[in-house]
Amino acid sequence: MGVLKENPVRSIFLLFLMSKDDNMAALMCSILNSTLNNVYIPNKAIWISGLMCEYTYYKKADYVSEGKGGVSIKTEIKNKNFTVKYLLDLLYRLLIVDPPFRLATMGIVVKNIIELSWTHDEKVSISIENLNVFNQGYANAISKTMKLLQTNTTAEYYVEVHNIQWEKIYKRDLEEISRRNSIYTLLPVIEEPAPGIDLSMRMPSNEYETLQEVITIFFLFRKIRYALIRVTKHSREFVEGLDAYITSDNASNHWQEGKFYELDQRKLLPCYIKNKGSKQFCYIAEDDENFILITPDYTKVKWAHILHNVKLKYVEATVDRADPRLLMIIVNAKDKQINKLIIFDDHTLCLAAKKLVQENKKFSKHFETTQVLKDIEKAKSDIYTG
Repeated sequence: MGVLKENPVRSIFLLFLMSKDDNMAALMCSILNSTLNNVYIPNKAIWISGLMCEYTYYKKADYVSEGKGGVSIKTEIKNKNFTVKYLLDLLYRLLIVDPPFRLATMGIVVKNIIELSWTHDEKVSISIENLNVFNQGYANAISKTMKLLQTNTTAEYYVEVHNIQWEKIYKRDLEEISRRNSIYTLLPVIEEPAPGIDLSMRMPSNEYETLQEVITIFFLFRKIRYALIRVTKHSREFVEGLDAYITSDNASNHWQEGKFYELDQRKLLPCYIKNKGSKQFCYIAEDDENFILITPDYTKVKWAHILHNVKLKYVEATVDRADPRLLMIIVNAKDKQINKLIIFDDHTLCLAAKKLVQENKKFSKHFETTQVLKDIEKAKSDIYTG
């Protein structure tokens, strides 16, 4: 009878995961991710290898039967879970490597952590040891994000980057970040701008890219926080995006284009727009957060018809050089693109309208930044310690 020998592949694989090298971590995590999500590998084979947690196996298995000698599959799973636990121990430590890995590597580490973790009927799906490691990384991510929010040069475009990175983490699968781990995985880590290579596959090379990296890592930690720790104190997840999350008492945020609303006391600038070859009389309504173009409702006093209502952060206003009575309004939102030429009776009104848009746009950006800062401050008290 032959003698069984320990398979060295497992030990070597786990040894590689202990490395703090970005390329090695990316390669090992890519192999692990491919194994866990390969449709041609039976679930039971993954379970036998110790790469599937108990609940995941029960959820995916077609049936559960008794093992040999009357030992139940559930008992065998308990023994197999040692491998999952050891893998998770290593993966959590990859999260706190400093300086952090490339975003693609961080994304696939987070993806593997969530897929390997127990997520059924448990409010906390992280072991005490890994919770301490996670909290260390989460606190560091919060601190870095707050620091950039309070820095004048980065706070100016924080909200814009916040929305972009939120889209990548919450509106797309984590695969969106990790799938690019292909031909660049074994190449040296690039630390300077490279045409055609996304930031997720290299290190940041300027202040703007550093902001992108810091916000993305914050969201990746927050992804784990709300996927595996379903205990909430003060903070909450950005599940609907920043526009839905930012709240104020401004009633005009709910005004819909094409409908009629009663106007409160606000400044109105008379103007005209071109409509089917003729000029249509209208007003620009002063607002702290929105660019609002209205026409008066002649049947009701103080009521108006809403032509356009769009967030000021998406609006650019430019005075025509040839005719200073003309104001070009350009709206560049994800779901709305508008080029509107607004005509005033004289250039002073036109300049007043431009100034109104610019000043309220600055106020709106400052308001959003302040609201986000408050939430990130609350996130510190939302770090779960058991």
